[in-house]
Amino acid sequence: MTINLQTAELQTIKERLAQRNAESHFVIVLLHSKETQEKMHIITDYESYRIMADQNRQLFEFKIVRDIVPITENLAYWAYASDNLAEHPENENQSILADLDKYTELVLAENKLTN
Repeated sequence: MTINLQTAELQTIKERLAQRNAESHFVIVLLHSKETQEKMHIITDYESYRIMADQNRQLFEFKIVRDIVPITENLAYWAYASDNLAEHPENENQSILADLDKYTELVLAENKLTN
């Protein structure tokens, strides 16, 4: 599924992101698996990062590689895809995952990072 948002929907998502950003700013975190040595980037808010890091420090090394991620259209599309997956976890079909991967990569590129 390719996400197709109307201008008003996109603006609403960006406004919600700005509100969330004011409460706990967005960050990009590099996760490094201690077991497999695999690395990957995730986008999250700072408070969620702290909780995740506290609960999973034995499994992963956590490093913030971009602090204060700007609110862009790609971040809005990423948030839409992320929420879509969270709202329908039983429906983890390839199109939802592909959308999330696509917009994650675009946000990383905007922030001069690669997975």
